[in-house]
Amino acid sequence: MRNGYQIVTSGLSKVLIYSKDPMIGLDDYVEFETEYSEISSYDNFEVSTFPMWAKGQGIYYQGNVNNYRILKKGNSIRRVLFDQHLNKGNSRALQLLFNNGLDSDSDFRYFITHAGFHVTFLVGSLRKFYGRYYYRRQALEYTLITALFLGAVFQFSYSWLRVVLGLIGERFFESRRDRTGFQACMLMLAKPYYINTVAFLIPMGLSFLNLFCEENSSVFIRYAFLTICQLRFYGYCDMVRMRLFSLFSRAASVLYVGAMITSLLPFSVGLNTLSAILLEKMDAFIPFFINGRVSLILFWSIFYLLSEYAVKRDRTYVFVIIGLLLINSHQSVLNACYRVTFLDIGQGDCAVISFPFSSRGLLIDTGGSYYKDVGHDILVPYLRARGFSSVDVIISHEDYDHAGGLNSLVREFRVGNVWFEKQDVITVKGVNFIDPLYRYSYDDINDNSQITYFRLQNMGFLFLGDISIKVEEDLANDFNQLEVDVLKVAHHGSATSSGDVLLSTYRPRWAVISAGRNNRFNHPADEVVKRLTGYGIKVLCTKEDHAVEFMVFRPFTLYRTAAGRYGIIPNKNDIIMLSSVKCFFENNKMINQRIMKKRIS
Repeated sequence: MRNGYQIVTSGLSKVLIYSKDPMIGLDDYVEFETEYSEISSYDNFEVSTFPMWAKGQGIYYQGNVNNYRILKKGNSIRRVLFDQHLNKGNSRALQLLFNNGLDSDSDFRYFITHAGFHVTFLVGSLRKFYGRYYYRRQALEYTLITALFLGAVFQFSYSWLRVVLGLIGERFFESRRDRTGFQACMLMLAKPYYINTVAFLIPMGLSFLNLFCEENSSVFIRYAFLTICQLRFYGYCDMVRMRLFSLFSRAASVLYVGAMITSLLPFSVGLNTLSAILLEKMDAFIPFFINGRVSLILFWSIFYLLSEYAVKRDRTYVFVIIGLLLINSHQSVLNACYRVTFLDIGQGDCAVISFPFSSRGLLIDTGGSYYKDVGHDILVPYLRARGFSSVDVIISHEDYDHAGGLNSLVREFRVGNVWFEKQDVITVKGVNFIDPLYRYSYDDINDNSQITYFRLQNMGFLFLGDISIKVEEDLANDFNQLEVDVLKVAHHGSATSSGDVLLSTYRPRWAVISAGRNNRFNHPADEVVKRLTGYGIKVLCTKEDHAVEFMVFRPFTLYRTAAGRYGIIPNKNDIIMLSSVKCFFENNKMINQRIMKKRIS
């Protein structure tokens, strides 16, 4: 069970179901009818996404359920324990024991618990307890029996499965390498879709590296590996918290043990209070971030260097690893082209413009949602993953779906200039961002949106905020000389915008619509999409395509979407040149044909 949805298992299949006011409990047998669709959520290239997390759990489909029937109430031991904690209000115990309320957030707390070290800690404590009274072999067997019992109670979550397989491997293999190999192979056979998750990579990666390490000399290797894991999955890493990873994971382990013990008590022991104190301590440290999502190639390159360092103890490997991480953290400085990225933030607007060889970016709007903290959950992780050090912000107007993410952005990231009022020209990194209608004033807040027009190399971009057809006509009639290649469609594709006058005047080649999935306004309107395609304009919409990015080079522009669409757009000057070359060859062909006819006659 999670916040807002339940994971339903049928045989070997798992699906997510969403239901209003669900009464479904843990281990209930339910009957329902629904139409399944592929899991879809926010997807912005460089940051961890909910579909990625779901696929890691072997879940590929979701459905909405209005009517369902509970055939049989759950009566398992873990259901009894779940209900006890629920009745006592132990929300933290529910999270620790049953993952209730935990999602795939790019949060350090999730990073700790999902790695499964709290289970490892508990089983290790049991083994030490048995070791006081029994010989090593007997202590191992009693620990295995206890772990099997607890795993059965909690239906062998991945962490329990991993620990049990480790104990079985130790029971039958003397060599550490054989035990680690057995554990890894059995995990991959049992749940192959977990291979690309934190739950597999961190414990098994550390186990593999520890095969080559001396007991007291593996600190750098351990923390370097944890760092690249967090950079790979979340795009940033707080080095202060990472240095205290062992301390926090042990504290989480103690809370986990406390949650199990309180399952047997008829009263609450203040577990929520202890958890709140721990979380307060975690948040009290001043962060020091390393930014930049690590590519898959770089991840395995650093992993290889760590294994080489573990064997050879050559400090050259340490300097190479640190150098690669520093370069990766400034990856935006290595960017050789302009990029315009329309983020997938739901029903709202937000675009990020990055400049060649610069870590400074520009945002046009910040989005905003009453159901999600867009600034904290999407913008800041995305900017860190891309290696930005600071951003300026243009707010088209102060509607919440355009400006609601600004507060979290300012609180958690370095923000330079913020422009709320309409400006004639805003210059950032040598590029002029122009509002042709900055002197025009309208009564409606949407019509008074800041319009932003700019050119990158030979590509023209026009952002229209939430203006209506009336304002579009003023723009097209008074400033018909603008060359527009990419149009950011006004008002999320609403029928009140994108009129014929605007489209026939500018004839953009591409249109981008920012709209949320299942939004209550049914944006974009069908008539708007038909109108755009009727003018030969290719339409990309964050509703289906997720994040949309244009990479602008001088001779051409590349585009890609998080949904997997991509292509090359030749710039207009090149189209004219190619047309001229084609005409030249066609004319030469006609002349040659005439000459041949004369010779024959």
